[in-house]
Amino acid sequence: MKRELPARAMALLESAEMRNRAWGAYLCGSLLVKACGPKLAAELEKATSLVAAPEDGPEFFYVQASLDSLIRLQEN
Repeated sequence: MKRELPARAMALLESAEMRNRAWGAYLCGSLLVKACGPKLAAELEKATSLVAAPEDGPEFFYVQASLDSLIRLQEN
C-alpha cells in the first residue's frame, strides 16, 4: 500500500478536478514525494490565474496545498 501512495499522489495531480489535484498536492508533501516537485512548481507558476478564487473553493485549497508541499519538499 505504501508503494502505491506516491503513484496515487502523482495521478491525482493530473486530475481534471481541482479537488483531486489539491489532494494530490497534499499527498506529495505529506509523503515527501520528491518527484512531485517540478509538477507542483509548474502548477504554481500557472496559478496566477487563480488569484481571485474564493478562499473556500477547491482552487484556493489546491494552491495552498501545492505551496505547502513545495516548502515541505525543500526542507527535506
